[in-house]
Amino acid sequence: MIDSASLLPITPSSHITTFYGHKKKSILDRTDQIQKAAQEYIPKRDERARSLLNAARFDLALKEAMLIQALAPTSSRAVVVCEKALEIVPPTDPGYTKLKTNRIQALNVSDKRIDFITHLFPDIVMTHIIPLLCENVKWNHSTGCPYMYVSRRWRQLISDCNMLEYQITLHEYFPSWDQFSELMQFAPHVKGLSISNDSDMVSDTHAILVSNPQYANLKTLVYTGRGYLSENSITYAFERVGRTLTHLKLDYNRGDRKSWLRLGYILATCPNLESLVISGVDIQGPSVLSSDYKKLTWLTIYDHDRDYIPYTTIANILCHLPSLKEVHLIPMVENGIYPIVSKYGKQLKILSHGLALKSNPQLKIMSTPRTLYWAPIIDVVALLNANCETLVEVTILGHGRWKSRRPDMNPLHALKHITYIHIQPFNEDMRMLATWILDRVPNIQILFTVSRCLSDIVLFDAIIRLEHIQVLCLTANINHTKWLRELLLHHIQLVHRSKIEWLQLTFHGYYESMEHPFPWLYILGHLPRLRLLGISLPEMRNHAIYRDLAITIANDCPTIESLDLVYNSARLPEGALVPLQLHPNIKELVICNPKVTNCDLYGLTEFKTLKRLILRVQLEDRTIIQVLKKHIPRVEYLGHDGMPKSFFEE
Repeated sequence: MIDSASLLPITPSSHITTFYGHKKKSILDRTDQIQKAAQEYIPKRDERARSLLNAARFDLALKEAMLIQALAPTSSRAVVVCEKALEIVPPTDPGYTKLKTNRIQALNVSDKRIDFITHLFPDIVMTHIIPLLCENVKWNHSTGCPYMYVSRRWRQLISDCNMLEYQITLHEYFPSWDQFSELMQFAPHVKGLSISNDSDMVSDTHAILVSNPQYANLKTLVYTGRGYLSENSITYAFERVGRTLTHLKLDYNRGDRKSWLRLGYILATCPNLESLVISGVDIQGPSVLSSDYKKLTWLTIYDHDRDYIPYTTIANILCHLPSLKEVHLIPMVENGIYPIVSKYGKQLKILSHGLALKSNPQLKIMSTPRTLYWAPIIDVVALLNANCETLVEVTILGHGRWKSRRPDMNPLHALKHITYIHIQPFNEDMRMLATWILDRVPNIQILFTVSRCLSDIVLFDAIIRLEHIQVLCLTANINHTKWLRELLLHHIQLVHRSKIEWLQLTFHGYYESMEHPFPWLYILGHLPRLRLLGISLPEMRNHAIYRDLAITIANDCPTIESLDLVYNSARLPEGALVPLQLHPNIKELVICNPKVTNCDLYGLTEFKTLKRLILRVQLEDRTIIQVLKKHIPRVEYLGHDGMPKSFFEE
């Protein structure tokens, strides 16, 4: 509940005058030591106050709270203790009057503090400041939202915004309910609730968490993991919160299909849903829905127990959801989905269809107005031709095959408006389709592909004919980079005709050699328009490679302004980032690695041109962030979530 940043200096340095003479440094050192000790001491006292409060030992909890408030005036723990006690202690109790007095005194102390948001207009705070702090942030249920404990005014304004979101992970069958005290207390102001059940046993804990508090403003509910014990518990939970929900995701494991919730029941209980993602929900039978639900625009259905979804089932669902703009269906629809889309999917912008359990043909097409589509190739060709004037994005993944004999001639129309293509075909028929499409997209600007495609000479020739590419994202096995180098050399030979501004290189695989995997990387400096470079590397046995990469970028790639480095090693070796200090032009730097040394982090202050720094690393001591902010205009600390994905690609 206590943020270490809220601690006031025990002896402010401004109060240390020249009277102390040569002992000034000694006093400052002792002050720093006391401040550090207080930062460790107060959270322990705060935990003790919380435990005493939960045990209804209000007298002892109040003593702890007063001690905390003496050392950290921004603490509101004393107010919390008094208010909780006044809810439980009867007015006839001899200590009731004293509790009220202590509460008033604590409020007076709180009100005398200078709080910057009290000097701003409330509409500015609620529309700009609080969304900046809380929007799209999921607070852990046990630690809670620290901003709720800065002051009463902060709590009031944050509550009025109704944008709190909580993330709950259930590890035990019977969790301690005091872990959810904050969630229960602020339930009327909770906008989003995500519950992940990682325990080995099926329980109704999640249903109780949803149904017990009064969620007056709950818009988003996500539940993943194990299923529920009783159908009554989950239906009761939906009946309590269903009418306020606009986004719902249910992804649980429930073996007995007879006790699955039906899609019709969910939509009837949650009539304001705009987005629904379901797995373990009953969609059996031709009459799944009997009423129209016009607010739903996004539907995702996973039914992993089937090889196919019946044609009549999907036809029934789509005809009763007239506002759908995005649909994802897994597995494939029996006998194809194209006729259903033509009849009922007039508003669809994205349709994802496929990923059957057995080795069925797989194909995915994306466009904007976006259409995601898995089907036999002949159906995809028909879909492309029917939308050739509106398609903007195309994605081709996986396997495909023709229903009958493969045509000898290209049946595709020109696709003049496509600017984005992602190709990753796994068999010959899919590579043929990818080549056809690449030959029909004269205005493509963004290309995502893999090195496997470059090794196919026909597909490679189709790719090098694309001279308008501005963004090139390539994934390659780090042991096989020959064709990647050939493609880059081709663009270098184009000189100023090459339009590549952003290059994202993602390498994977296990690299045993101690030699540099791509000594040719210096050629990137010959791409005249290259401004943004992203590189993702697997773990290297030779740690010197990380430093060599930085030296190459600093010395040979002077045009780069934004650099995104993803290093998938356990820790970044010390000095790996130091050479980048010599780069003449880097304005934006993203670093992703579980562990970066303090030497490298402090070295970032030496960058002369750096304007924005994004750290996706694990920091034990976050005080370094404040140091970096004094030297770099914009510093963002995102933590490390274990995902190696490029920041700019996200």
